Amino acid sequence: MQSSQSDISLLHPLQFSEDNLNIAQTLKQTKTQPQAVSPQLQREFIIGTPQYKWIEALDITLYQGDLNELLQTLILQAQRNAEISQRPILALDLETIGLNNAIKYHKGEIVAFNDIVAVCIATNEQNGYYLPLKHNTIDDIKNYDKGEIIPLLQSILDIFHIIYHNAQFDLAVLKNQGLNIHNAEFSDTLLLAKLRGIHKVTQTLSLKHLAKILLKREMLELETITQTIDMQSIPAKNAYIYGACDAINTYAIFEYITQGEYSPYKSQPHATKIAHEAIISTITTYSFGLPINYDLAQRTAYTIIRRMIICENIFKSQCNDLEIGSTQQTGTHILQLLTKELLPRYNNDINATYRAIDGLYFI
Repeated sequence: MQSSQSDISLLHPLQFSEDNLNIAQTLKQTKTQPQAVSPQLQREFIIGTPQYKWIEALDITLYQGDLNELLQTLILQAQRNAEISQRPILALDLETIGLNNAIKYHKGEIVAFNDIVAVCIATNEQNGYYLPLKHNTIDDIKNYDKGEIIPLLQSILDIFHIIYHNAQFDLAVLKNQGLNIHNAEFSDTLLLAKLRGIHKVTQTLSLKHLAKILLKREMLELETITQTIDMQSIPAKNAYIYGACDAINTYAIFEYITQGEYSPYKSQPHATKIAHEAIISTITTYSFGLPINYDLAQRTAYTIIRRMIICENIFKSQCNDLEIGSTQQTGTHILQLLTKELLPRYNNDINATYRAIDGLYFI
């Protein structure tokens, strides 16, 4: 039977109302209050701080030259690893206005909350480039025009195997800017860290935390120095070390994770390939929306809540003296209590009892 139109809605994680669309358009036109160049974020001051001494060995360029020449330089500098890709490898990190990748199709055009402030590139563990795009501070550093940067980014997507940290975010930003991401080859250090099992011994898989734990590199906390996380308002002269270090450490973490026999590309080649391919599919699904039957979703949510309440009540009333060694042990004990309680109701039919427990319709 076909569902009525009212039953099916378009659940779009990136969808927002006309009011929010107006807000988005306003945000695109509004420039944040620019900051003055801070000596605390100049390279000389940074490398004079003990925990940031490692930055002294890096070759970081606040790039202002010809982008075609830069592309040729990247091709020459980038290294290759035949076990991972036939393409040269580099790391890419996008500094953006924010973390909200919401979009809306309005009169045939994409309207997005987010936008690129700068492009950060690393060709190895030492060399990094920072390309300013949307800094609003008036100084002697020019912003590249988006019409110049977008072709460069498309060339990078087509030529290189790109390393990201949280590829789903960066690729979604690129897609929202009109780039073709479907032929891109990439690795995601966030995903690779999970496949490698690093998340089991670290508190978080954030880039800064992984750099500190794996590389022994303390990364800059921009907001503690500038009192803002708004990259637009920070002068490019203050932002370029911070941004380029993100790309360089992304590259270095990739090298760390993919070395040796425990590299996910060696130990879990099929899982690694499938997990990366799923990222593009997820971004595409979000872009077009996901058809959902809201009535069914609501009933499913109610069922889950009922089950949680029942299990919690049983645990509070009958598991006070239980020695808990694992969640599996707790679940097994609760199942035994439920079986003992419900078996007489179903005339000692164990299969019917388990079906009732599975549905938890008895409330």
